[in-house]
Amino acid sequence: MPKVLSRSKLIGMEVYNPDATKVGTVRDLGLSPEEGKIFLIIATVAGGEVEVPWDNVGEVGDIILLKEAVKVEKPAVPVTKPATPEVKPAAPTAAKPAQVLCPTCGKPARWIPQYKRWWCDNCKKYLPPTYPPPSTAATPTTTPTAAKPAQVLCPTCGKPARWIPQYKRWWCDNCRKYL
Repeated sequence: MPKVLSRSKLIGMEVYNPDATKVGTVRDLGLSPEEGKIFLIIATVAGGEVEVPWDNVGEVGDIILLKEAVKVEKPAVPVTKPATPEVKPAAPTAAKPAQVLCPTCGKPARWIPQYKRWWCDNCKKYLPPTYPPPSTAATPTTTPTAAKPAQVLCPTCGKPARWIPQYKRWWCDNCRKYL
């Protein structure tokens, strides 16, 4: 075992009991001022958290192997994770036909059933294949940023790339090359 292990090396390492059962992943290191000991703070596989004294660490390599087994129990109170906002797709209205706006120019795109893709007549190109079909598309009042799904940007020019399913690669229309 090396004499000095940095905190950044330890955080994220997987921790295993001597019988090779996974305990969890190192979330942080802690110091007990009363005892003067260092502890591994481990996010367990059961969703809880456990503190293991450094004295119980047997080996450190690609993983951390403990000397003595640590019992992993589900927490009595669920560990709260940061709330992620739930994004719900806009429901199409019966009065207006469903439309999607082009993320490049903001003008309405039209659905091409033959290719199951949206086409922008203004930009003369297809929208990324991640856009939903007309039955689940947003209404025309939706802004381009609200209707825009997660995209991959070209590292050269910064413009949106499009997925080519046939070749399973991203293509940049601006640079005219695969990413």
